[in-house]
Amino acid sequence: MSHGAIAPELAPNPLHQTSKYKAFAQAVDKALKAFENTNEWADLISALGKLSKVFSSNAKYCDIPKPIIVAKRLSQCLHPALPMGVHLKALETYKQVFDILGTEKLSQLLYLFAVGLFPLMDHCGIKVKSELFTIFEVYLLRLGPNLKPSLPGFLAGVLLGLEEGTEFYDRSVTYLDKVCEAVGAEAFYGCVWEAVLGSPAVRLPALLYVNTKLDKNRPVDEQHHLFCNPELMVEALCAAAGDTGSPLVQRNLLDFLCTVFPLDSPHLSSAHFVKLLQHCLFVVLRRDMSLNRRLFQWLLNPTGSNLAVSGVPVGDDRIDSSFFLKTVLPLIQQALNEYLSLDTVEIPAPPPNLVQFGLPPRESEQTVLVEVRVCRLLLYLQDRPEIGKPVLSETLPIFLIKLVEKDPKNRGLEYNEEIRSFYGSDKEPLDERQRYKKRLEDISKSFNLLLTSLDDGFIWSMLATWFTGLLSKKDANEERLFQLTHFPAVARVVLALSHLDGTSSTRLVHMPIFLRSVLSDLKKADVDQIPMPIYLELIAVCQKLLEEMTQGAGLVSVADGDEPSSTPTIRSPVKKILGDPQRDREQNLVEKCLLDCLALFEVLAHHYVRNRGAERLPLLTAICRLVNCFVDFPLYCLDLDTPIATRWTEALIKVLDVSSWAKLGAACDFGARAACLELLCYVFVRSSQVLEQHKAFQDNKENLAPDRHDTTTVLLKPLLLERELRSLENDRIFEA
Repeated sequence: MSHGAIAPELAPNPLHQTSKYKAFAQAVDKALKAFENTNEWADLISALGKLSKVFSSNAKYCDIPKPIIVAKRLSQCLHPALPMGVHLKALETYKQVFDILGTEKLSQLLYLFAVGLFPLMDHCGIKVKSELFTIFEVYLLRLGPNLKPSLPGFLAGVLLGLEEGTEFYDRSVTYLDKVCEAVGAEAFYGCVWEAVLGSPAVRLPALLYVNTKLDKNRPVDEQHHLFCNPELMVEALCAAAGDTGSPLVQRNLLDFLCTVFPLDSPHLSSAHFVKLLQHCLFVVLRRDMSLNRRLFQWLLNPTGSNLAVSGVPVGDDRIDSSFFLKTVLPLIQQALNEYLSLDTVEIPAPPPNLVQFGLPPRESEQTVLVEVRVCRLLLYLQDRPEIGKPVLSETLPIFLIKLVEKDPKNRGLEYNEEIRSFYGSDKEPLDERQRYKKRLEDISKSFNLLLTSLDDGFIWSMLATWFTGLLSKKDANEERLFQLTHFPAVARVVLALSHLDGTSSTRLVHMPIFLRSVLSDLKKADVDQIPMPIYLELIAVCQKLLEEMTQGAGLVSVADGDEPSSTPTIRSPVKKILGDPQRDREQNLVEKCLLDCLALFEVLAHHYVRNRGAERLPLLTAICRLVNCFVDFPLYCLDLDTPIATRWTEALIKVLDVSSWAKLGAACDFGARAACLELLCYVFVRSSQVLEQHKAFQDNKENLAPDRHDTTTVLLKPLLLERELRSLENDRIFEA
């Protein structure tokens, strides 16, 4: 449409062809050209005066020539940078135009003049705002239902004037009530939610108005106009929950939810509540006590309950959490499950005028990993244990599984026959591997901050409980198999994310407890119950845990004033330590891990012997490697009276089956026998070396210098004692 064309909505007017009307149009065109030569704001007032004079001289035509250009020039005169005088003169001209057009034509051309009028409320002075309200009240309200096409933008403009504590608050509320009556409640509130969704500046006044008009003494069913379009309303509420401006937006939002939509409300579906929770839960990241109190009240209170909930527990602040555990927790679990499926989220930059609320200034939106936000969410929810602990227990496994699935190597998580390392895969593009490693690094800080706030060793205890629960379920449902398939990679992710050197108890206590739990559960489980690729991954995880524990085993306790005689290594045969109950406990934990490992070896060896086939060979060779790692672990020994274990060697000898080896010839299962023989040879040699050191120490014990009598020298513990070594020699195992 050209600038000089008449709006197509208007019917042809015979007056347009008359000479007098053409002269009117030419005069308007001449007045409009004056706007092109303005250099300062006073020139704009002069140009508006000329245009106004032309209109007043030709008001009899009840028409405005060139309405598009007229509306454009008037809207330019309402620019925020211009002074109040220009704004007032422009509004005076608007009144004149609306008087000339009349109600019918104004409803058809309102979309043109709305461009300048509707946004003005946000940045004008008090006098201008008063005049603007007058225009709205006198000219637009009388449009009635014809206002509907422009209603979303119009309401956004009016709502910007609804500020608590100002002279326009009551005037705005009264005027909005009249508009609601004129256009109908359903259309009105539908446009209110549309304005909340699309305009951040409108969210606070819109929610203020909705809460003001909400009648808490009437049933929600009788106020259905508030949520006649639930999809739009939920979208708008989610946008308000993610608003980075004033916290008053979320405060009014949560007040509305607590009153109208408790989490067991029949007026919204579970899908709606899941979507709301995905956004509302993260208001705790603002660290605002008033927001936390309202959020926790929404989460804990069912319909009809008005129990006050504080932001943090105070004294005997005991809340019945049965409603939360039964109804709300599954919704939160589903919400965070869907949220963690995302890669990143965009956090809008807060308005520059809201630094007063403690918001860091940012010029653009911020991209944040969803895992980082969830870690912070779980951390801050611990302020309310009745909420934080159940959410943590339900969410942390989902968090870890989702993180595993985002590894490009684990897409689909289809296991190969061979054990794959967690990060090494030459088949994947290098940039994807590096991107995933960078992701883990970015998540690690928030993840460890969360772990620091929890009980020491919480993550390892959780993994142990989780794994025990998976193996205790005998039914082969899809969810169990899904979690069991992901568990080895989850354990590796925890190893990659956790700061293992944060406390010495991580490697010396908590990881051994977890390792023992895995080995013990595998020992008790039916071997055929677990798919072999997963079983192999689990043994590989045990080996990785043992390697990490070995790094902690080199720690030496030194008395005050003493210096260690030498730097210990993981294969150092002699350690200088003092009697320490904690050290004894750590030693005992590792010995129990070894016993469970040898018991698992016995189980897998018997499993292989029952059916000597190539399909069972990988399990046997994997457990042989794990036992081999335990042989190198520095277990300290104070006596040689108690053997570590004996039955595992019997199982190993059954695999060797020396008597049948020569008879089978080329048909024998050479791989299994070779692996077991290699393990037995290594254990035999290492045990012999350790026993020789014990013997040498006993021979030299009486020759120790006097200044060394106040120390205790502890030697490594052999896996096989002397009588067991002698028994193997007598059986001539190595001569067969």
